[in-house]
Amino acid sequence: MCRLRLLVRPDTVLRWRRDLLKQRHARTCRPKRPGRPPTVWSIHLLVLRLVRENPSGRAS
Repeated sequence: MCRLRLLVRPDTVLRWRRDLLKQRHARTCRPKRPGRPPTVWSIHLLVLRLVRENPSGRAS
């Protein structure tokens, strides 16, 4: 009868599992798009209107 020998220790297998779970969690928690989120179009239009209506606020 052939004896089965472990090539790695059980604590090594547990460490590998912990590392895999950490990587999976880091991948799911990563933001989808880096950088600043886009500005809402209504706010963009409002800022442009305020610039047009307030000529004294422009830098010379």
